[in-house]
Amino acid sequence: MEIALFKEIISSFDTVGFGLIVGGVAIFLIMKFFFPNYVKEKAKNLATKEDIGGITREVELIRSLYSSSLEELKASHQIQFDSIKRERDIKKKHILSLLDALFSG
Repeated sequence: MEIALFKEIISSFDTVGFGLIVGGVAIFLIMKFFFPNYVKEKAKNLATKEDIGGITREVELIRSLYSSSLEELKASHQIQFDSIKRERDIKKKHILSLLDALFSG
């Protein structure tokens, strides 16, 4: 039976053509070994890209929250600073007028 199968394979080389069979084997080997690895690598790259996108969105959200909190804090400190400055100017004005009244009169 093996000899008959072998003869059938040899005769199919003549009818189909050796190049077609070699091409078919090459396509089979590419599909068997290269294509699964290619698809797996593409899927891994896509997952990594999605992960990076999610992390970037979270970082930008935190940066935005931090920035708005920082601006509120700056505004609050500026108000306090302006208040202290006005109080200092008023005290300075009163001290100068008191000294002027003491030494001029």
